[in-house]
Amino acid sequence: MNMRIKQIGWSNLLLVRLDIKVFAVWELCAIALLFTSFSSVASGADVRRDWNKYPAVLELDTNEDVFAIGDVHGDRKRLVKVLRSAKLVPALPSAPDQVKWGGGKSVLVMVGDLIDKGHKSLQVIALLRTLQSDAASHGGQVIILMGNHEAEFLANPAGKKTKKFRKELETAGKHPTKVANCKGDLGEFFCNLPIAVRVNDWFFSHGGNTKNRTIAELSAAIEDGVNSKRGLCQRGADW
Repeated sequence: MNMRIKQIGWSNLLLVRLDIKVFAVWELCAIALLFTSFSSVASGADVRRDWNKYPAVLELDTNEDVFAIGDVHGDRKRLVKVLRSAKLVPALPSAPDQVKWGGGKSVLVMVGDLIDKGHKSLQVIALLRTLQSDAASHGGQVIILMGNHEAEFLANPAGKKTKKFRKELETAGKHPTKVANCKGDLGEFFCNLPIAVRVNDWFFSHGGNTKNRTIAELSAAIEDGVNSKRGLCQRGADW
């Protein structure tokens, strides 16, 4: 295949070439940990994810260019500049929900941590969801993965790390706990985010170590961890 991988902007992501088992890891905890923390909230709220409709690990084969961005952290302006520099959007949008896709049939992988630190997390989410829809109408794809900040918000919306995002939600008239319990459009978006995606022979995730497990094994481990509330790895990394 003629696919090219282009990492642009932020650098936090796990990128694995499956056929030669080469690992480039920017974060240290197992991929499944992202969902382990989420399981305490999802199970407590009696929410069961439809794994057939929303797989833990997506799979995609393409001959098109693939772009990857990680750790936007609420910085909408910088995100738009990066997208423009990669020619994935043709112009600065007048509003997040007015963004247009200019990447043709290319694939953009957003590798998690859309929220926190910055003050425009909701605008980042709105922009990327609009871009995702517009890309699909032009034959492109925008894949949005879960990062540890999304998972930790779901596990504890009152936590210290997600303080800025919680304040954003409250200012916008949204109840953080309801969002974390998968309620409403935004809650469903968060709770159904995939953990990883395989694009041809490359594996994308926010961080972790696949430990040479197959896609099926990884998916089963994540699903089991969420459904049973069992920890899949001990928490020891400083995210």
